Amino acid sequence: MQNQQASTTHSQLDINSVTKKLAALAPAGQQQKIHAFQQLYIGVEETLARNVPQKSIIALLQTEGLSLSLGGFRSLLNAERERRKSQGDLPCCSMCNSVLPRIQSESSPTTGINQD
Repeated sequence: MQNQQASTTHSQLDINSVTKKLAALAPAGQQQKIHAFQQLYIGVEETLARNVPQKSIIALLQTEGLSLSLGGFRSLLNAERERRKSQGDLPCCSMCNSVLPRIQSESSPTTGINQD
C-alpha cells in the first residue's frame, strides 16, 4: 500500500516544471558575491599588479554593485587565489601574458599588495 502511494506521489510530480523552477532559483547573496568576484578576478589581479590600492578597487566594485568590506575583499581574493592555485590555474596578464606575481608570494597572501 505504501509503495502504491509513493508511486502516485511521484507520478503527480511534474519533473520538467520542478526542474525549471530549480534552475530559476537564485543563489544566496554571499554565493552571488563569490561568483561575481570569480568572474572579476583576473581584472582585480591585473589592477593590483599596477599597484592600485585595494580601497580604490573596493570603491569601484561598490559603485558597480558589488559591496565588499576590506576584509571581505581580502577573503575573496585569497580564497580565489587558493582555488585557482590548487587547480593549476595561475592568472596571466592580458597585456603581456606573464603570470601575475601576486599569486606567487608564499609568505603571505597579501604580501606586496598596496593596502592603502
